[in-house]
Amino acid sequence: MSKKSYRKNHGKVPAKEQKAKNRFFNNDYYSNILKQGSLDPFNSIILLEEYVRTYYNDIYSYCSYASLLITVGRFDEAKKVLDELQREVENNKKYNSLDDGIRGDTLLKNLLFIKLRYYIYSGHYEEAYNFILENEYILCEKKGVSLLTEKLFCSKKIGVEHEKEKFDRYLYRQIVEYSEKDFLEHIKRHFQSTKEVINTSESLFYFEFPFERVYENVKNSIPGKEKLFDGIIEDNYYFKYDNCGKTNGVNTNYFVVKVFHDSSDIITMYPFIGADTLPYIDINYLKEEEKPRVRRLSQIDKFNQRYGKK
Repeated sequence: MSKKSYRKNHGKVPAKEQKAKNRFFNNDYYSNILKQGSLDPFNSIILLEEYVRTYYNDIYSYCSYASLLITVGRFDEAKKVLDELQREVENNKKYNSLDDGIRGDTLLKNLLFIKLRYYIYSGHYEEAYNFILENEYILCEKKGVSLLTEKLFCSKKIGVEHEKEKFDRYLYRQIVEYSEKDFLEHIKRHFQSTKEVINTSESLFYFEFPFERVYENVKNSIPGKEKLFDGIIEDNYYFKYDNCGKTNGVNTNYFVVKVFHDSSDIITMYPFIGADTLPYIDINYLKEEEKPRVRRLSQIDKFNQRYGKK
């Protein structure tokens, strides 16, 4: 395919005459691209664009392409790809051995799930809510759990009120009625205590991490442009603060802050590995000069002093 032809069809499901060509897919190459998607979605988009230039019959790659476009906030482009994919499904065309069996079922689930992400992240909350009701069974199969979180979030966005007391889970309660106090209590699980940490798989901020100063800076930085949309209802912000903590027992210089989409309401924050290729905010300027101290309060003690228990 010529460069001119590729540019003309860029971002679209291949035209009918292209399907007869003997080019289908490259599983190893495609899998490697997807593995890089969470570490560097911008580069993965470029690689996927090159992939579909060669393997333009691989309809699954277009699902991944649309999903990554949503992740980086290119919603209009994602919608065009999703619309083309939807037409392919509705027309029931044979495509790379696609039929009504397992492959067709997998494609449908992926497509519906990505469309839900598009509706929510593009701010079409009423459409998202109705879409969940219409496709809840299939979407639950894809996600593996119920969609109560997404239903609560969308219904709240369109003005439906819920009683907070009816919900026990932290996330549900925060959707229904956000509480900074509840967040501050929740975040304690990511503090390194003075005791030996047994579970090395936890993401923990180090004892020396100045949470109070960092937290105030984070609140002033959100909402902002440096974020990714790689979930369903949350926006992810990444911050660099050298030696802030560890995850899976490995030291890291970054942490992630998750907020409810299009808001400044923080859900959680914790040390994160692999943000060096993601858009991040460098706050190393907050580092204090080392000063001799006789005794240092633990993070939980600092919390109790500042935010609650005396």
